[in-house]
Amino acid sequence: LMPVFKLIKDDCFESWWRSHYEVQAETLEEAVELVKNDEVDPYDTEMLPDLMQTPIQVEIFDENGNLLN
Repeated sequence: LMPVFKLIKDDCFESWWRSHYEVQAETLEEAVELVKNDEVDPYDTEMLPDLMQTPIQVEIFDENGNLLN
């Protein structure tokens, strides 16, 4: 009989997030800078899935959480 190994695989994907803002500013350029500098909070955020992408990093763990690769 061959041994059975319990393993865990984590795939790291690069993901895009879309955030929606309502920004009060004097100009569009000022509003863009406020968003770029994280000086305003979004009112909504969503992940944009890309199911066709390949992982940028893969890690395999044993059942005790030890990294094997």
